[in-house]
Amino acid sequence: MTSEKIDYDALAATTRIEDMTDDDCESNQETLRSLKSGRLLELQICNQPIRVGEYGVLSDKELGWLGYFVKKNTSLVKFGIHGFNALGRCSEQAVDEFFDDLGRSSACINFVYFSFTNVLPRLINKLGPVMKNNGITGWSFSNCTLGNPEVTSLFGLIRDMEKPNGLHIVTMNNHHPTDNDYHLDDDVVSEGIPSLASKASMQKLTLRGLKMGRNSCNALSTVFPQMADLIQLDLGQNEIDDNSVEILVRGLAGCIHLRDLSLNDNLILDDGFDVLIRGLPASVDALALPRNLFELDRELSLMRFKILNLSGNCLAPSGIMAVAESLANPECCLKCLDMSDLGIIDEEKVLVVGDEEVAIMARALQKNRTLIQLVLSMPWVDDDITESGWGAFSSVLCDDSSINATHSSNHTLCSLGQVNDLPQDVRSFLDLNNSGEDESRIAAKKILRAHRHLVKPLLSWELDLLPYVVAWLERFAETRLDLKLSSFYEFVRAIPLKIVDRMGGKTKGKKRKLCS
Repeated sequence: MTSEKIDYDALAATTRIEDMTDDDCESNQETLRSLKSGRLLELQICNQPIRVGEYGVLSDKELGWLGYFVKKNTSLVKFGIHGFNALGRCSEQAVDEFFDDLGRSSACINFVYFSFTNVLPRLINKLGPVMKNNGITGWSFSNCTLGNPEVTSLFGLIRDMEKPNGLHIVTMNNHHPTDNDYHLDDDVVSEGIPSLASKASMQKLTLRGLKMGRNSCNALSTVFPQMADLIQLDLGQNEIDDNSVEILVRGLAGCIHLRDLSLNDNLILDDGFDVLIRGLPASVDALALPRNLFELDRELSLMRFKILNLSGNCLAPSGIMAVAESLANPECCLKCLDMSDLGIIDEEKVLVVGDEEVAIMARALQKNRTLIQLVLSMPWVDDDITESGWGAFSSVLCDDSSINATHSSNHTLCSLGQVNDLPQDVRSFLDLNNSGEDESRIAAKKILRAHRHLVKPLLSWELDLLPYVVAWLERFAETRLDLKLSSFYEFVRAIPLKIVDRMGGKTKGKKRKLCS
């Protein structure tokens, strides 16, 4: 039943802001004031508003007043809906009228997002006016429930975007695995993908959880050559296998600006991984492959990437060695490597990572000069790594067997991730590497810590060397007064007779006359 439309223009002059909202919600009231004054840049409809810009809708009246101020606003650039049933208390008529007001807004909204919500099936067909009457360049549908009809409509909206720079679609259909309303089909998705054609301005594309397989990858491979500006691509949580990877790689050959590719939670085996390594454009330096099916049971070079995420995979016993060999290679480019939550396949069992695997990785970093972060463990993930096992990194970060060995230690590695039982000396060396100082200075400080008796081979210089010792300590131990004083003390203690003789004027040789 349709109710009579309220004339908010007539009521605005005589209605206080406090009377426009229910339950005296201060956040709602301040949001309306900010919309009215033209100060608000982002508006979010949500269930529990906390700050200005968030608006909780409890009735048609509240949504009506929100639409009134949105229509007259000139400052908004971003609009979103967050939370399940965020519009659940409003009638269909009130929702229609609000989106009509949003589409006629005087503002230039360029980004629209929906997150953790189930409202899309109800709203998807109401977004057309919003799209056509605003210069929208970015859409985000994050953790939303979508079915085939909604996906088809979404791609239809995308077709009308003139110069999009980003599209982000992430479903949460795994929360409704048996609900036919949220069923997705590879064929349906593949039919919508051609709407991305000619979107040369697209820089970021995320299509996650859409059940994409070979058909969708074929469609993507066709449109990729027309997306010359693509920088970041995320196709995680789909059904992409090795054959699909080959199709994708062929299509991506012309995306010479692509830098970041994520294919987490797919069906990629070692053959597919090899295709990615060999076939991706040289511009791709970040690859994320968590929770796939490869085992690294063959020789695969991982050196070309700067950022690599292999977390959550089950590797063959030789898999750790394959990664270690890439790290030990002087041509390795890796800066960040995530190997957390790994399993090690042992016959018919899967073992967790332990001290042995940590030792292998530590040895691989002895000569590595590029890796900044290595993640082997997370606090919430079970593993068999002990504090003693983490200690393998101590000699890698500061080899105290000789001064030259200390100087040649690893001064690049700054982080081992979130490790609760990391030995104090390892943590201290990592902090020093992460201090921001150049490597020569870091090396000098490690030498000073590890070799306090380094002055003994120089005693033949006697006190002539003392000014140089003081200057060196001033330069490299300025923040460690205890270390500076103790090192100076060790130097002086090593030649006590020379000190006494100089102070007492008893040095051998011809006495010098004092000038009068």
